[in-house]
Amino acid sequence: MAARVGLGAVQLHGDESVEYAAALKRPVLKALALPAADETIDRWPLSMRLLLDAHDPIRRGGTGTTIDWSRAALVAARRRIVLAGGLTPVNVSQAIEAVHPFGIDVSSEWNRRPGLKTTRS
Repeated sequence: MAARVGLGAVQLHGDESVEYAAALKRPVLKALALPAADETIDRWPLSMRLLLDAHDPIRRGGTGTTIDWSRAALVAARRRIVLAGGLTPVNVSQAIEAVHPFGIDVSSEWNRRPGLKTTRS
């Protein structure tokens, strides 16, 4: 489907394997929950970006829960990551300073309306 609609990259939030992600033949952004993913992070090739988010046993992402930035910083020191997990206009600068991520995925706090993010200065 990614090839059919011309996606430039694929973001995965399920229980996909490294092999499945590699077979997509598109850049992959794989969401992993901290701390649950601590032991699996190094299984993912450096060519695949990781999105670090909060662990929730029921929902994957979008919980508004802030992750442990010190844990995320340890991962960011080894590879490029996208930081997610409860980033708001109030704490995003502090999160960037603490973690030094490659990118960020901001929360619903930034939505103009559901599904539409806005820029803030």
